[in-house]
Amino acid sequence: IQNSLYSLWQYLHTKGNYGHIIIPLLGTGLARINKSRIDVAKEIIKSFSAAISQGKLCEKLTICISPDDYLKHQLDIDELNEYIQHICKFTNITTSSNGNGGNQLNT
Repeated sequence: IQNSLYSLWQYLHTKGNYGHIIIPLLGTGLARINKSRIDVAKEIIKSFSAAISQGKLCEKLTICISPDDYLKHQLDIDELNEYIQHICKFTNITTSSNGNGGNQLNT
């Protein structure tokens, strides 16, 4: 998931139109990723925060959660909101020194 998100953000930096990005919870269905849906949402949020340190990607980011996922997996939207607020308020974003062009979040 991390590699996919990194590639997505890099693509949007070079070819994006700064519009509204809508992203699903990647890999949580048939891909059988061994992470909870809340953890995948947090990874999207964290990687997006790191990516915007390189410049603007979009006007708005929406993470889509299917109604079935929301109900079946009892996703806590309030927890995600608190996580977003935490990332926005307390994250120090630094550019990686290993030459891969990535960024690191230090919370």
